[in-house]
Amino acid sequence: MLIRLFRTSQPILAILLLLPIGLTSYASYTYHFTTLEANGMPFYDGILFLVGGMPTWVRVTISMSLIYLQAIHLQFILKRHEVLYKESWLPALMYILLATMLPEFQWFQPMLFINSLLLFALDRIFFLYKNDKPLALDFDVGFIIGLASLFYLPLLVFIIFFGAALILLRPFSWRDWATGIIGVALPLFFAFCYYFLTDHLILLYEKMVLSGIGKPKGIGELLKREYLLSLSAPALVIIIGLMKQLSNFYKNVTRTRLNQLVIILFAITGIIAVVFNDTPQVSHFLILAIPASVWAGYYFLSIKRILIAEVSLILVIAGWTFNNFF
Repeated sequence: MLIRLFRTSQPILAILLLLPIGLTSYASYTYHFTTLEANGMPFYDGILFLVGGMPTWVRVTISMSLIYLQAIHLQFILKRHEVLYKESWLPALMYILLATMLPEFQWFQPMLFINSLLLFALDRIFFLYKNDKPLALDFDVGFIIGLASLFYLPLLVFIIFFGAALILLRPFSWRDWATGIIGVALPLFFAFCYYFLTDHLILLYEKMVLSGIGKPKGIGELLKREYLLSLSAPALVIIIGLMKQLSNFYKNVTRTRLNQLVIILFAITGIIAVVFNDTPQVSHFLILAIPASVWAGYYFLSIKRILIAEVSLILVIAGWTFNNFF
């Protein structure tokens, strides 16, 4: 029933997505919500300074609102750039389920804000395909990556993602690369100037060292044992969805194929940004909810046997329920 419903593109389904958001908000507020401490980067520390002393329900509302808006934005991006072969609300539904799958994802933490920024960057990157005036887009993407790095320094690795996307979507032009690098550097330069003018330059150095890039950590060191069973169904759906997408890769038009490759590059870069960190946390994996929801949505969209799809969704929801309420 749910699969048939969310396979449509009816706008009213955006309201129905508020149901899992509301349930998650209750569970989060009641059982496990927390606020991650300052991570040493100026933007997150600044936001934490503003809202850290507010009641818990305010921070829960901010967190859940960001996840809901990200799901709607992702749906809009996939539709506008024809990333999937058919429009549906399944990726948005899967984003909400995956972005709230673990309690750590729902905490007040930097990745909540970073995902919003990266969705804007992804939207601008998709616009690069066959664009006659790409320089403004190049700068926008670079600037957004620079802003994101002021929440979480290892996000600078997304410069590699941007470069790979340029190779995929555009013929080589040094102007594209130079403009993107300027965009990345500008927020960092402004941060440097602020700390220099306020005579706190050593503080900026300490912040960047605290949130710096380090040796890779094993994923198994981070996940709790009780998560392994509850995450098995979502992981299987995501993997099968990716495999089905790759098996149908050449059935799509060129624009769709390239956009799907960009999503894969996004996932690879996100993994690198998370594991190459001195203090990796489960909450950092929230960044992977963006590509994972695309592949999970593709799985439910393309599967022909509705019964299997419904059972798969029930298993995903069961894992989501266990993690949030038990």
